[in-house]
Amino acid sequence: LIEHKLASFSGRKIGFKDPRLCITLDFWKIVFKRLNLKIHFHHIYRDPFEVALSLRKMYGFSIDTGICNWLHYNLMARKNIGKHECVIFDHKDMIYEAEITVEKIAKKFDLDVQKSTVGLIDLSLFHNREVGVDNTLPFRKDVEILYLKYKKSFDDAEALFKRYEDIF
Repeated sequence: LIEHKLASFSGRKIGFKDPRLCITLDFWKIVFKRLNLKIHFHHIYRDPFEVALSLRKMYGFSIDTGICNWLHYNLMARKNIGKHECVIFDHKDMIYEAEITVEKIAKKFDLDVQKSTVGLIDLSLFHNREVGVDNTLPFRKDVEILYLKYKKSFDDAEALFKRYEDIF
């Protein structure tokens, strides 16, 4: 089924985004290898409180469950990307510095991306900011530190996550 669907893209570059890829990436790497496809990884991480707010709005998750979800998905992304080349950027970079971010991706993987592509980003989708998150949550400061360190060093993320496992 996948081979049939991808046949129409023969010779073209395609991409897809789904947060569940963080968890299912090992499966997809096998599929892409079997189909003899070259893969590139772009890891987009997002502020854990924004993720928690989004999950609360969409599914009724509590903030702490949403943050645990963020932690799990980001750890799995790091684990499953492994040693593959990867462009890593903050979700906010795509919103506020779209042109620079797209150029970074294009340069890293030798992609021909037209500047008009940047205009396709819908800024109205960026609506779950930290408004409404309880600043007195006992783990808030720890999560903020974790997020800032995650932004700084994706390579050291696994050790960082182990250090903060006891937060939850």
